[in-house]
Amino acid sequence: MVFVVFPIGTSAKLTRRPTVTLLLIGLNTIVYFLELVVFFSGGTKALQRLFEELGFIPISPKPYTLFTSMFVHDAPLPFHLFGNMLYLWIFGRYIENVLGSIIYAVFYMTSQLGAIAMQTVALKVFNTDLLFVPQVGASGAIAALLGLFVVRFYHERVKLFYIYRVIWYYDYGVTYLPSTIVLGGWFVLEIVNGVLSLTSRNASVGHWAHIGGFIVGVLAALLFGSLKEAQVESLISCAEQSIKCNMWKSAEMHLRRAIRANRRHVVARLLLSVVLAHFRRTDEARKHLQVALMESTQLNPDEEVALSECFSKLGEKLLTTILELSTPEMKFDIALLLERIGNCELAIEAFKSVASEETADEETKALAMLRCAEILLKDFNDKESALQLLNELCVRFPSSQWVTLAKHIIHKVAHE
Repeated sequence: MVFVVFPIGTSAKLTRRPTVTLLLIGLNTIVYFLELVVFFSGGTKALQRLFEELGFIPISPKPYTLFTSMFVHDAPLPFHLFGNMLYLWIFGRYIENVLGSIIYAVFYMTSQLGAIAMQTVALKVFNTDLLFVPQVGASGAIAALLGLFVVRFYHERVKLFYIYRVIWYYDYGVTYLPSTIVLGGWFVLEIVNGVLSLTSRNASVGHWAHIGGFIVGVLAALLFGSLKEAQVESLISCAEQSIKCNMWKSAEMHLRRAIRANRRHVVARLLLSVVLAHFRRTDEARKHLQVALMESTQLNPDEEVALSECFSKLGEKLLTTILELSTPEMKFDIALLLERIGNCELAIEAFKSVASEETADEETKALAMLRCAEILLKDFNDKESALQLLNELCVRFPSSQWVTLAKHIIHKVAHE
């Protein structure tokens, strides 16, 4: 029987371009092609001399090889490079996404030190014959990324491609498994292989570097507070599912736990206001909504994406409830927030709600209609609906300060 499985993706989401990850893959690939030049021009001996110069040799280490070794891979066959770059791409980009490019780059470069330290100690204690062998490859640093990933994204799944053969029968496909099972299983397998390698004179894989890197990643995740962030994300996801299934008590429990972990979490506050409104605890619901709107002015790009996804999942159910809880001023702030995070259809509904609010002042209603028309023009190119709103604004509020701008837009659209 033959069984092969390897990762090809994850269920996690990206909110920014993985610039550093792409750069690292590019640098490793360039160095590999330079190795090929050395190999084809000077043969195996020339390549071995390159490994001795740039690789980390535990018995006589050169300081610069702590870093150069992580860009050198076995050659001429590309399997060592391909395997490492596959894992770097699949898992590294998500770590870059949550840490930011600069911290991620520093972490990647320094985590190799922990991997090398573990490999060196293991060899000095159990297998001194391999202390003279150059250690090359990025797998120690990549193992650190795996350790950080399994903590930060413990609630996500890894997409796996598998193929197996039993005698003449074979099959293949794709499946998803929890990251804790996939990467936890990988770590256990590395420990087993690491123990077996201690007595081997020909061990060619730095299993103890992998183990050391993975431990560094887990410790770094705890230091960065990644576990807390992951727990909040998991609680929010459970709450969203509970709301969809009308399991309101369960949703409240998850959301209160999320807020205890992060008191300024906008999505948790918004969802809890919806749940409390369902239980007709209006005053408490409005209080959480007010806090959410206040905190929404300080959202970072990742938080804006999470909020946008929340509105996309729950849509009208979420918007209708929070609008019912809101004063005219709060409704206007909600509409502006929805426009800012890119939920334009819901923003239009919110602005229309402000325009039809009896207790709102005329200037606020007029501005709401104007913003609604601008969204229709900019994001939907719906000139007919936009002109209808603008003309209505001019008729309903002829003395408003926004009438001049409305007439200017009407004139501009009419002559396009």
